[in-house]
Amino acid sequence: MKTKLTHLHQKITRIAGTNWGLNKDLRRRLYKTVAERMILHGAAASAYPLSAKQSRLLNSIQRKFLLNITVAYSTTPTAALQVIEGILPLHIKAEQEAVYVRTAKLRKTSNYNNINFNPNNYEDGTTSTKFHPAIFQLEDRISLKKQFLPVPGLNIYTDGSKIEDKTGSAFCVMEEDTTKYEWMAQLSPFNTVFQAELLAIQEACLWASKTNQQIKVWSDSESSLHSIASIDTKSPSESSLHSIASIDTKSPIAQQTQEILLRVSTH
Repeated sequence: MKTKLTHLHQKITRIAGTNWGLNKDLRRRLYKTVAERMILHGAAASAYPLSAKQSRLLNSIQRKFLLNITVAYSTTPTAALQVIEGILPLHIKAEQEAVYVRTAKLRKTSNYNNINFNPNNYEDGTTSTKFHPAIFQLEDRISLKKQFLPVPGLNIYTDGSKIEDKTGSAFCVMEEDTTKYEWMAQLSPFNTVFQAELLAIQEACLWASKTNQQIKVWSDSESSLHSIASIDTKSPSESSLHSIASIDTKSPIAQQTQEILLRVSTH
């Protein structure tokens, strides 16, 4: 690997002079997308944990590319080059990737810088499409119209909120002006409002599925409703980042809610 990266650095150096060839932005991009990815390939297996010798080796490899990007004097300290370019030291980047893969992908407890990462505290990955289009019939059961028309009988009102480091979900079952049931839960400070809103809807649907009544569930989270109503779980493209309808719906909470609604519709 060191030999390959040395050859790569030499090739970049040949086509990137001080005042000609590749500009600084392109040299930086080549490092981030090619050299760094080559080095970090398989980091989950080889970089947990890194030895002092491995850390020094990664720093020496990174230094060559940093000098090429910054066109600084060869006597400039590596730490200074990293700060100037805002690029993480390579050994830290490798350890971070190793912890991420172990926790998020392999679902193993990991420790980094005396911080424990428990996979149970993070959402598990989901498949891009979990349901066959033929059985996915939620479009007519989820309304995105911005009008409030409670139905006779039971109505469930859901909400999720985050204030500073406190995140919570709740729903309330109402029959006319009478409260029939309440549910609430405190989430981790790391949970988002989107997750809190989805969890409230999921718990409300689960509660409603255990009754034999027609119940309308209300939510003021348009993004959550889009997530549940959509079978398309692709990430949004750059051109549609501001469209609520294109929100990434890979949330397991959304898919679990879809399962509840589809199960109820078959009974």
